[in-house]
Amino acid sequence: MRFSLLPLLLLALAPLAAREPGAVWRAPLTPERIAALADPHGAAAPTLARALAAAAEVLPLQAAAVSPVPLFPLAVAPAPKAGLGQALAQHADFAGAQADDYETFAAAARRLLAGGPLPRHPADATARRWQDLGATLVREVAAARAALPAGSVAPAGFDALATDLQVLAALCRYHSRRSLAAIHYSLFKRGLRLAELLAATYTEREVVAAWRDLVHVAGDRYPPDVAAHWRAVLKSLEVNLRELEEQCCPPDEAIAKEKVWAPGYGLQPAAGDAPAKN
Repeated sequence: MRFSLLPLLLLALAPLAAREPGAVWRAPLTPERIAALADPHGAAAPTLARALAAAAEVLPLQAAAVSPVPLFPLAVAPAPKAGLGQALAQHADFAGAQADDYETFAAAARRLLAGGPLPRHPADATARRWQDLGATLVREVAAARAALPAGSVAPAGFDALATDLQVLAALCRYHSRRSLAAIHYSLFKRGLRLAELLAATYTEREVVAAWRDLVHVAGDRYPPDVAAHWRAVLKSLEVNLRELEEQCCPPDEAIAKEKVWAPGYGLQPAAGDAPAKN
């Protein structure tokens, strides 16, 4: 019977790899890898493990609900239909990565206007899942910091790991708000109600704020090509937002007072809830 030391070697090297930015998404976050990344951090290990368990859902959910093309954190932008910085109109028209399982934004608008059975993964429920994952990451990273002994130096690799998790939290907020903005925009297209376009625009401002948080938290910690790509996404989002605002802002007072669709759950703040850059 042959015995390989490679798995043990990889686990032994995990704490060293965690000192480099991007360790969280460099390989799948299996339970063994989560333990290897979290355990060296002493009192902060339990909360880091919970944060990593949430992080393990982020990129698979993106692949299932948004695009099978890797979007993050690759520096090379994928096809326009799947791009992170695309215009809201393009995003709202996206057919979905797994349309049989995850409701498209156009289908969500049809369901909300005409009624009908709920799909397996309604678009607004997926938006909430994004929000919940982001909130979990923010909460557990803050708890991990608080668990470190006062006045002590953080264990080697802690800051890199925490930054990765904060970046993923901002990515979750981006997807949560982008999904809601796309639903509003799809409702506008089907019903031609300017109030829904206005709601889409206001929500898109939160999309830009979430991505701006991501760029701020990332700072200059990541490879230059990756950081440049993230900044380019922000610039594209800002340009697209200005074009959207030109269509409906400032709004007519009557339009601004019209009732619009709202998700059936409370929204976490889109801006300002990201932990400050280390």
